Amino acid sequence: MGRKVCLTLVLVIACFIAKAQQDPQFTFNREVGLVYNPSMAGLTGEVSAVFLNRNQWSGLEGAPKTMVFSANLPASFISDDLGLGINILSDELGFETITMVNLNFAYWLRRSWGKVGFGLSLGVFNKGINGDWYVPGGGDHSLGDNLLPDSEVSELGFDIGFGAYLKTKNAFVSFGVTHLNQAEIEISDEAYTFYASHYYLSAGYTLQPANPMFVFEPYFLLKSDLAGTQLDVNMDVQYNDKYSGGIGYRIDDGLLFKFRARLIDGLWVGYAYDLTTSALAAYSNGSHEFFVSYSFVFQKSKAKAHKSVRYL
Repeated sequence: MGRKVCLTLVLVIACFIAKAQQDPQFTFNREVGLVYNPSMAGLTGEVSAVFLNRNQWSGLEGAPKTMVFSANLPASFISDDLGLGINILSDELGFETITMVNLNFAYWLRRSWGKVGFGLSLGVFNKGINGDWYVPGGGDHSLGDNLLPDSEVSELGFDIGFGAYLKTKNAFVSFGVTHLNQAEIEISDEAYTFYASHYYLSAGYTLQPANPMFVFEPYFLLKSDLAGTQLDVNMDVQYNDKYSGGIGYRIDDGLLFKFRARLIDGLWVGYAYDLTTSALAAYSNGSHEFFVSYSFVFQKSKAKAHKSVRYL
């Protein structure tokens, strides 16, 4: 038991020292892009929904476990230029739990070369800290320290995000900011923290080789809270709009492997494995991620082939 507690503390310290980021990370980050960037609501012109589950650093006690449900649609019943979306996120890390729900609103401007969108997210979160500590050898962990909670602490707060998205025929650029208002979180009577703003910059290009059955999609995602920065570099290959495989590298963290398949029109499933290459590799069996998504055209008059859920 003492060993498990020590590993949990190592994990928490590693997260705050190495990356200092509070938001969960995803290997299928484009499938849940609405979590980072509210302007992606209504981007594809389809009604789209995705469920994703991530078990990070498998085998390590207290490792992050994240579940996300994200859905969006074009709000053509209001205006052809509007998009709406919702995110429901649950994240566990050691003795911390976070539940967040936000609504997303996007406005799109269409041009001859493509389109550009701007978005706003408004939501609430609940952050809980379990004060039921285990102390090897017995004793009271809080004795003489009023900064540590003695029981479970739960704090409710308001959250704001912003995003912008530029899409051309073969390229995209995405920029999003989460926790713009940096909501304060009270841990005890004498201790508090806050949600730091996180910044996400992503860009990619679609390459069509001579063989029309294949599509190559290189892209990157840069994440920062201005205290720590992390970069994901990826190359995905899609075959016949039915299968997709990808490989990537998360700087100073691990190798990324992805596979996706379209079961029927609009229905995709995918699995990703992160091979840890950092110091945590001694304790972790890597990270596992699974998603299932479905999209369909809402307006029959605008029927078209299903687009890749990558631009969700």
